[in-house]
Amino acid sequence: MYGSPSVFGAEATVAAWRHGDAWPAETLALLDRNRRTIAARLPETSGHRLPEATCLAWLEAGRPGMVEVIEHEARIRLNDGAGFGPGGEHHVRLTFATTGPSWPRSSPG
Repeated sequence: MYGSPSVFGAEATVAAWRHGDAWPAETLALLDRNRRTIAARLPETSGHRLPEATCLAWLEAGRPGMVEVIEHEARIRLNDGAGFGPGGEHHVRLTFATTGPSWPRSSPG
């Protein structure tokens, strides 16, 4: 190890040791809820499988260039699968390691 930790780094480490016991369980519960929510909202014919060891969902988009369409319709951010190598051009990647939107799900109306 090179150098030494900053005062802030050392304090953060001590705080995590003292008060961070609940964090791993809460994080795993959040990830599990999110991955199950994605699966529940996709049609059964989508071929989607629940990821077991990642916070990424790879979704079949049907054809290349669908990122913008899906982002606009679903109001989410995605990564185009084409940037991840051959075979990815018909897929999009959704990161579900998030606590969710901070805006209302529907507008008053």
